[in-house]
Amino acid sequence: MIRYVIAAVTALADLSGATELYRYAEAQEKRLLKRTKEYTFDGFKLGDNYAREVMKRAPDDKPCDNDPIDINARRFMVYGAQPCRDLTFPNETTVVAN
Repeated sequence: MIRYVIAAVTALADLSGATELYRYAEAQEKRLLKRTKEYTFDGFKLGDNYAREVMKRAPDDKPCDNDPIDINARRFMVYGAQPCRDLTFPNETTVVAN
């Protein structure tokens, strides 16, 4: 019986260590997420609302292809470096946004 109690206490101690490790990882992830919002690309930041903040200006306002996915929950946008539906993204750049 004592062996089972020792095993149970050991398992709880291991679980406590796992909980602490999980809390540490969760805190690190929150710090990382805060830092990612600081990155700016072509005038917008990671996490910006694409339709509201990015597609309001040229050349992002004219995608070559704009398809709904996930039952209209998201959009898949393509901007082509080569002519695509009479549109060309600047600087010979192709962009795929989701």
